[in-house]
Amino acid sequence: MIAFGVGWNAESGAWAFPMTDPETGKVIGIRLRRQDGAKFSVKGGREGLFVPDRMGSDDEVLLILEGATDAIAAHGIGFPNAVGRPSCTGGTSHLVAMVKARKPSGIVVVADGDGPGTRGAETLARVLALHCRDVRVICPPEGCKDMRAWVATGATQATVERLIHAAEVRRATIRLKPNTWRDQ
Repeated sequence: MIAFGVGWNAESGAWAFPMTDPETGKVIGIRLRRQDGAKFSVKGGREGLFVPDRMGSDDEVLLILEGATDAIAAHGIGFPNAVGRPSCTGGTSHLVAMVKARKPSGIVVVADGDGPGTRGAETLARVLALHCRDVRVICPPEGCKDMRAWVATGATQATVERLIHAAEVRRATIRLKPNTWRDQ
């Protein structure tokens, strides 16, 4: 949690997770999470990404997860380039900017094990496939809601890497519409 700058907000009785703009490296918002799981943000901020203070090299896979605690869990088992998005559909423009700047050799989007999480991961993978040649989507095994739960049940870097290597590489697909304009 130290690598992600997590602190305790006594006023709100919640853990505080800084959200960063990856282009500037500045904190642009703070997500709060109470012990009961309730999530909210400090007023006046904007959504950003949950990014560790020091990332690994670009030749290491960029792991994109849903939320701060999933990114922290992945980082804790050996993925230095684990970043969290603010929701299953959020953070896309920040992630595109990060991918364009870092040019990672590979990207893995880790879906939460629910319908919205899976759809959001697939949508993000399609966007990022325009900017990286090796984009994959994985989902924790059945019975694990997300990466945090998977790590809590014993996932290791090796088990996650096996799933990554078995995952299909997503390719960008460009569909052209036939020309419907006719000279009249």
